[in-house]
Amino acid sequence: MLIAALAALDEIKDIIQIPKSIDFVFEYRLILKLGVLILVILKIMGLNALIALFAFDVAYIMIERITLRVFRMKYDVAVIGAGPAGSMSASKLSSLGYRTLIIDPRDTKKVCAGILTAQYVRKYGINEDLVERELKGSRISFRDIHAQITYRKAVEYSINRESYDSFNLNEAIVAGSDLIKERVSSIEKKESSILIKTKKGSITVDYAIIASGISDLSQLCGGTKKYAFCVQQKKYLKPDDYYEIDLQPGIYSWVAPKKDHVLIGYSSLEGYPDIPGEKGLIPLGPVKKTFSKRLLLAGDAAGFVSPFEGEGLYYSRRSGEIAAETLSDAITGKKSLSDYQLDGKKNLISQHSL
Repeated sequence: MLIAALAALDEIKDIIQIPKSIDFVFEYRLILKLGVLILVILKIMGLNALIALFAFDVAYIMIERITLRVFRMKYDVAVIGAGPAGSMSASKLSSLGYRTLIIDPRDTKKVCAGILTAQYVRKYGINEDLVERELKGSRISFRDIHAQITYRKAVEYSINRESYDSFNLNEAIVAGSDLIKERVSSIEKKESSILIKTKKGSITVDYAIIASGISDLSQLCGGTKKYAFCVQQKKYLKPDDYYEIDLQPGIYSWVAPKKDHVLIGYSSLEGYPDIPGEKGLIPLGPVKKTFSKRLLLAGDAAGFVSPFEGEGLYYSRRSGEIAAETLSDAITGKKSLSDYQLDGKKNLISQHSL
C-alpha cells in the first residue's frame, strides 16, 4: 500500500506545485520504497532481516555524512574528470600535500582503443595486471600503401581501458584525494576562488583543473570545440598481436586486439559513422589557450592527442602531470599559470609538428 502511494506521488510531482517543506519526501522516496521491501523481508526471515535493515541504515547514514563533509570542506584544488589526465593531476597534487577533490559521475564509458604506445611505456612503465595483449607490431594502411612494422620485443600493449581508469583513480585516492560521484552543473570563477555547483550542493576551491574530456562543461571553460566523431564496436573475432590503422582522406579506422576479442573503430569529420556501436569524440588538436586565472585544461579537454592516429593516453596523462606541477609552482610563487601554456607547448604541442 505504501509503495503504491509513493508511486502515485511520483506521478503527480510534476503536475502540482510541491511545498519545499515536504519536498524531502520525493528526495528520499527510493529509500522509503527500499525500507518497505526490507520490512517485508523482515516479516518473512526474522532476525537476519532485522540485522540487514540495521546495516542498511548505518551504511546510508555514513554515506550521507561523508557527502556532507565533502561539501563543507574547503579544498585547494578540484579536478573535474577522473580519466588519465584528471587522476594523474589529483595523484600528483595530493602527494604534494594539497587538499584535492576529484569530481566525476563515473557513469559513462570512454570510447578508446586502449593502446599504450612505446612513448607511454618509456615514460610511465606498464602494469602487467592491465595488459590484455602484448603487441608484436603495427599494420598501417594509407590509400593503396600498406606497411607492417614488427617489433623485436614488446614495446606497446593493448589494455583494458576500464581497469586502467579504475587503477589510476585508486592511485589518486590512495595518495589522499577525495572523490564525489557527481556531475558538475556549472563553474563560477570569482576573484579569489572558484564555485563549483552540482545537484547536491556547491563546493568552493582555490583552483580547478578541467579534465572532463570533450564536454559542454569543458567547452564553457575554453576547451576544444574541434573534434572528429567515432564509433567503436566489440567483435568476438580471433585477435592477433598487431594493432591496425587504416588512414583515408577525412576518415580513419582501427582494429585493437584484446584478450578474446577485437575493438573495431571508425572515425569521420562529417558526423558519426552510420554503424552500430559506442560513440565518442576525438580532439583534432590543442586549443590556443590552456589556462585562465584559476583554471587549467588537461587531456582531451585541452585537445592533447597524437596528430597521427588520435591516441590520447600518453598525452592525457602527461598533460595532467604538467598541469599539477605548474599549479603547485604557481601556488608557491615559483611560476604563474600561464607557464602551463609554455610547458605544454614544449612537452606536448611541439610534438604535433613532428
